[in-house]
Amino acid sequence: MMLCWCRLEAALDEAMPRATRGLNRKPDATFADRYSVFRTRVEEVSRGRPELENALVDLSGRIDQVRRQRNLVVHGLTGISADPRRGEPHLICEERDRRRIRRVQVHQSELTRLLCNLDRCRLDLENIGHAARTAADRREAGVVDFR
Repeated sequence: MMLCWCRLEAALDEAMPRATRGLNRKPDATFADRYSVFRTRVEEVSRGRPELENALVDLSGRIDQVRRQRNLVVHGLTGISADPRRGEPHLICEERDRRRIRRVQVHQSELTRLLCNLDRCRLDLENIGHAARTAADRREAGVVDFR
């Protein structure tokens, strides 16, 4: 899961338009901070391109979901069960809110779906980043337009 997450972060860094990559390199910038910069930039370039706008909205919702699931596992992991008498293998995580701690089981099938969703988000982020490149971004990256 962490490998897939790292690949998603690397794809975000690569998809950042060159003009905003400096903002992306702050050591204390979280994934959410960097994605917010990316999203704002893509929103600016995608005006009048409904397919790109819709793809960005869809991706943003999915990225938020996988980020929450990843955080639950990474920050809340307290145990693992592979005992066949307890059903499907699963992780035991603690989800904290302001008032209480809730124990959550994350089953193997859910982890498999999470990995697939992480990879799909990465591919979609790469595609949106590519589609949102401006002519200046393409020139700076050395991409030749054959129009």
